[in-house]
Amino acid sequence: MKSLLGLFLFILCTQLSAQTVELIQMPLAKLKAKVAKGDPKAMVQLALRYSNGIGVEGNSKQSNTLFERAAKAGYGTAIGVCAANGWGCAKNPRLAFSHLEKASQTGDLTAIRNLGRLYQDGIGCEVDKSRGFTLYLKAAVPEDPVAQCVLAQAYLSGSGTKQDPAKGVQLLLPIAEKSSAAKCLLGRCYDHGTGCEKNVTLGLKLITEAAEAGHLEALSVLASKYYLGTGVEKNVAKAYELSRKGAAMGSGNAMRLLAMGHLEGNGVAKSFAKFEEFMLKAAENGEGSAALLRLAWEYEEGKEVAQDYTKALKYYREAGKLGSGRAFNSVGLIYERAQGVAHDLELACQYYQKAADLGYTLGLVNVGVCYQYGRGVERDIDQANAIYTKAVQMGDSMACYRLGLNHEQGSGMEKDQVKANEYYLKGAELGDSHCMCALGDSLSDGTGGLAKDLPKALGWFQKAADKGAAIGQWRMGRCYYEGIGVPRDYNKAVEYFSMACAQYDSAAINSLAICYENGHGVPKDVEKAIQLYRLSGEMGYGAAYYNLGLLYEFGIGVPVNVARAIEFYGKAGDLEESSGYYRAALFYAKGTGVQTDMAIANGYYAKAAALGDLVSMNEVGTSLRDGRGVEKDLKGAFKCFQQTAAQGSSEGQWNLGKCYFSGLGTPKDPAQAAELFALATKQSHGGAAYDLAICYENGYGVPKSIPKARHFYLQASWQHQEKALERYNELGKLR
Repeated sequence: MKSLLGLFLFILCTQLSAQTVELIQMPLAKLKAKVAKGDPKAMVQLALRYSNGIGVEGNSKQSNTLFERAAKAGYGTAIGVCAANGWGCAKNPRLAFSHLEKASQTGDLTAIRNLGRLYQDGIGCEVDKSRGFTLYLKAAVPEDPVAQCVLAQAYLSGSGTKQDPAKGVQLLLPIAEKSSAAKCLLGRCYDHGTGCEKNVTLGLKLITEAAEAGHLEALSVLASKYYLGTGVEKNVAKAYELSRKGAAMGSGNAMRLLAMGHLEGNGVAKSFAKFEEFMLKAAENGEGSAALLRLAWEYEEGKEVAQDYTKALKYYREAGKLGSGRAFNSVGLIYERAQGVAHDLELACQYYQKAADLGYTLGLVNVGVCYQYGRGVERDIDQANAIYTKAVQMGDSMACYRLGLNHEQGSGMEKDQVKANEYYLKGAELGDSHCMCALGDSLSDGTGGLAKDLPKALGWFQKAADKGAAIGQWRMGRCYYEGIGVPRDYNKAVEYFSMACAQYDSAAINSLAICYENGHGVPKDVEKAIQLYRLSGEMGYGAAYYNLGLLYEFGIGVPVNVARAIEFYGKAGDLEESSGYYRAALFYAKGTGVQTDMAIANGYYAKAAALGDLVSMNEVGTSLRDGRGVEKDLKGAFKCFQQTAAQGSSEGQWNLGKCYFSGLGTPKDPAQAAELFALATKQSHGGAAYDLAICYENGYGVPKSIPKARHFYLQASWQHQEKALERYNELGKLR
């Protein structure tokens, strides 16, 4: 009910009363005479009477024409209303706001109320519902039934004020006989029991009377009731009869309903040509961007008509010119994905910006993504985060995810899991499935100030899955596969993976391949697994290519084939799966199935290191230190070990310690060396424990202590350091 009332408010607010009480109360004949003389203010008042059915039969076409005439005559209020709605011109939010703000300062009631609508919806300005309601209240003179109707709607929906449906109904009761718009709204209140006792019969009576008086909104509501069988016996023929009547009166909404009937073949002959014809008519009659968007989508998807990206782009662009940010965003996506056009990230970003300029927050988020990854613009992570922050303030849930992820990963800011979780929670509460799953991950691990809570984590995963989100279905599949928060159940895992696969989710396809490879929840079928791994990899999921590489490296279900293994590991790395480059490097480093070639191995190690793989970074450092396939560079090696040690790598800490111990690429510093050996030893690094024992045995960087030396030699022996146990025993003899 609330969403329908919101739509009704939008319609009412584009039909607001003329500027003075005198015009509001002027007899119809006198008003028409003033219109005949070219008075633009009279034109707007008469337009409102036609659109609201006040003293005349409703006539949307005539109403729009009068608004357009008044705008052409230079009446600022009419210019603002037309610019806000795209009547006789393209939608122009900024122009609308400018004209209505200026006109409202003169006391123009129409301008004041329309300015309220702009604040309510954030058209040409930041959203400020409270300010919008204040303007509604200011303009709501008791003599104007339309003003009272708009104010009633605000109370019904709680838009900018405390929701008070009873007060809304009280405002509607005395004006329902004066305005078919008010009668329709009151009927819907009775229909749903909003602010009054539910009375479906009375609701239907009032809506029917408003429809018979020519009120287009009432006609559409009544047609929908008959089409769906809501409160009346389902009667598709009656629904289309009402829609045809509405269409004949210029109702774009009615034309859209007729178009959908032809698309679905429900009650009328199925015909895409008729669907397109009625949608184009609807676009010309107030449903511009919405109708064109649907047409564009049908051509893009290619389900009911042959896929045609050229036509899709044409209609998306036309919808964008009429003020649809979503349409311009869709154009950007087509260029980014190279769907029927040349790949053009710069042009894609330009269209995302156009969408953002029209207030479409997803377009704004996509602009942020372009800056974050340098797609079509110079990479600027700070600009990206600033854009995400703005989108979050506008209530965009995907921006919450992006900003949360950057806080989690430290992209353009210090890593802060607590802050990340705050954004994930905000986005999850706004309904974003990615945020739900990210929050679930934090609860699973107990990170970012959250206590480990598997039931809560599972709850968020389930919410995302229940929304039909592939990422949620995949997470639920993983929980059942691994027994996280639920008993391990391969059959349930396969069920969830399959649901996500139906949405072409690459991660889920990879997981389903793992099930087929191992016979978990499905009959073992390595050939099927290979097909799924390939599909997932082709969709850009690097782990799938990595898994293919493992099959060919170890001969799982296929003959061992080192060349194919290296090929797939390389493809995995190309998709930023660093472990793929690392495993490819190992073949050349060890000479397994290929000739040993440290130059090639180092190339793969370097690629993996660039993706953040610490093991590979240590290998790069080792090659630079020892001159393995590359010229020795002790300072370069020192920098590599320094980077990995700073990130907690025990191997990096050990290697950096050896640099300080022997003065490799840096001045000798035994104390610093011993400290680093100790850090690595705490992570059970055998080599570091052995070197720390040497330090204590000889007093290098630490006070000499044979007991401590023996302790660390023994610890090193547990980590398979061959000479450690021998030194432990020898030092024992010395005691």
